[in-house]
Amino acid sequence: VKKRSGVNAVLRSLRFSPGEELLTTDHAYNACRNALDFAAGRAGARVVVATIPFPLASPEEVVEAVLAHVTR
Repeated sequence: VKKRSGVNAVLRSLRFSPGEELLTTDHAYNACRNALDFAAGRAGARVVVATIPFPLASPEEVVEAVLAHVTR
């Protein structure tokens, strides 16, 4: 409950704009993902999900998977 409450408190304190993107991975805790979806939906933003490959050949694969979804 603490993790979800903390993430929810932070997301609700931020102001997102229509068209902005909130980036997460496919390993996100479901309650945190729900908070991301709510914050994005309230602002007209969208959640972008980076798929982390498994099994990993190297730690760099995680970085590459996330950076591949970063936009301006």
